[in-house]
Amino acid sequence: MGYMADMSTTDNLLKVHELLPEHIQFKWAKVVYKLMENQMRPNFSHITGFVEEQAKVAGNVNGKRVGRSQKPPKSTLMPRKSKETRATFATQDDTYETTYRKTC
Repeated sequence: MGYMADMSTTDNLLKVHELLPEHIQFKWAKVVYKLMENQMRPNFSHITGFVEEQAKVAGNVNGKRVGRSQKPPKSTLMPRKSKETRATFATQDDTYETTYRKTC
């Protein structure tokens, strides 16, 4: 059966590649480069194995912390400004109610 060959077409691999986050796309490009250096052509099992590995890395304790920003020390925080007053230019107009009010 040629199902694996059908899944391993360049178009299908590129479709999967485009679904990956950009930083993972870069890592996959390095894997493809190494495969081609060894005279191997990337296939569907290569990319699925790669995605599974990246999911395991992202799922561990250290991987979950990647991309989280740390809170800056309190000394670098800007002091809050006092509440400022705001002006509005809206006015109340009773014309609508007096002109179009229903009378019995």
